[in-house]
Amino acid sequence: MVENKIIEILMKGAHDELTKREIVILTKFQAESAENSRFVEENRLILDNLSVDVVQDSTIFNVESALQTVNSKKDHDASVRQLNAPTPVKKTSYNWMSLAAAALVLVGLTTLFFTFGGVRSDSMVYSTTDQSEVFTLEDGSEITLNKQSTLTLKAGFGEKLREMSLEGEAFFRVKNIDNQPFIVQAGELQVEVIGTAFNVDCRSNRESIDVYVAEGKVKVTNRISNGKVVLTAGQVAILHNQTRILSRKTLGNQNQTSWITDKLSFNNVTLERAIEEIESHFDIDIKLSNRALSGCKYTSLFNDPDPEEVLETLSVVFDVQIVKEGKSSYELMGGKCN
Repeated sequence: MVENKIIEILMKGAHDELTKREIVILTKFQAESAENSRFVEENRLILDNLSVDVVQDSTIFNVESALQTVNSKKDHDASVRQLNAPTPVKKTSYNWMSLAAAALVLVGLTTLFFTFGGVRSDSMVYSTTDQSEVFTLEDGSEITLNKQSTLTLKAGFGEKLREMSLEGEAFFRVKNIDNQPFIVQAGELQVEVIGTAFNVDCRSNRESIDVYVAEGKVKVTNRISNGKVVLTAGQVAILHNQTRILSRKTLGNQNQTSWITDKLSFNNVTLERAIEEIESHFDIDIKLSNRALSGCKYTSLFNDPDPEEVLETLSVVFDVQIVKEGKSSYELMGGKCN
């Protein structure tokens, strides 16, 4: 349950022990709704008023008293603002087993807040920061989430539908469960599968949303225009941001999941296409000044590559000069086809 995770994060945050990923999860949860924000603030107040000494022994704290303190303070805006302000915390060696026990009681109380208020959030959020991470969902499906990406499982996941929303990029290896469709919302696209392996790229810096099928079959629907395409292994659905047209292509593109395999492979492809795939893999910008080189053919294979290595190969093959502009921008000047 997502509330449990938020409570755990708040408890650790009270003692300055949060990881980057936990900070992202908490921030994302608060931003989703006013109710979520209220949930966080109320529990911060409760935690601020808990009297628990766990340096050596587990001590039972008086939750009722803590709640009374919180409720009285909520009636005074100035007091609430003062309580929410950062205060110095004395570092101690905490017994996290007793804190975990405290969390169970606290989660029970905060669940009552939300149940009686008619607002209950059962969503689950998975987020990454500066590196990709693999998650196994409750249904056994495996999700590889690219860096700077967020996957949110919707309330009721696994009851009738397995529905979620994606921001960023993820590779899905879905476990087949009869009568329980697996649905991913990515921007205005909806991807529906039964059991397969596919990649969804809806990163904000891309010119399109791409859905690539590695195994099996998926149905991709534009939820706005209701356009649909069915994809099988090796095919990709592309929704262009400008035209809003959903199309299907068979690419034979080995680099669609290069962010997972950490390999780049080019087999007699045009230089223009190679540059697009290099840009996507490294999240960089490459400008080809000599457009006459766009159709030149390129073949190469890289294992665990870095951008400088790949660009140096282009320099040798096409006799281009590489000019670096900023941290992640390059210009290829001059050159000729071989």
